[in-house]
Amino acid sequence: MIVPITRINDKWTQYVIVELQGDLEAASSDPESGQFLGDLHYNETGTPIMILGMHVLHGKETTLAKPMAILEQNKLEGSELQYLVKAIITKKVTFRGRPKPIVTDVPLTN
Repeated sequence: MIVPITRINDKWTQYVIVELQGDLEAASSDPESGQFLGDLHYNETGTPIMILGMHVLHGKETTLAKPMAILEQNKLEGSELQYLVKAIITKKVTFRGRPKPIVTDVPLTN
């Protein structure tokens, strides 16, 4: 999954690849629906933290050995094609552990 990260102070968008272990199931069966899945944050030390529903995952950010490009295909006159480079992906965020539940306001029983 490729995720855009917009840095508000710098006003630019960086793309990272997010690698998850296992399956990620959404309510919609259409993967192109653009449905919100969760939040990706970085803590003070730069550790990526993903919140999916009521679960949290801690990950690790690494630099890709070979950068990847996001291309846009444009059709020109006739049968000519043109590819425009929209962005370069240089980083990958890997989440290897199991999600941990977020527990808040647990009622005490007597």
